[in-house]
Amino acid sequence: MSAVRISARTPNWKYIVTLDLLTWHAREEAYDLLVDPGEKDDLAEGTGRLPEYLLFDECMCAAVEAVR
Repeated sequence: MSAVRISARTPNWKYIVTLDLLTWHAREEAYDLLVDPGEKDDLAEGTGRLPEYLLFDECMCAAVEAVR
């Protein structure tokens, strides 16, 4: 196994971080499940980092911080 995936989910959001165990590089993904229930539009926009303007609700903020 060369990577580990950890996720957090609330009714409105899904957050995933993939950690490459060889390089220790972390790649983030986030999905707005109300707008994108099929999880097709990664809000990290392919960069692997969440944009600063992304505003999670309080519950999701706590979940993301716990995963990070």
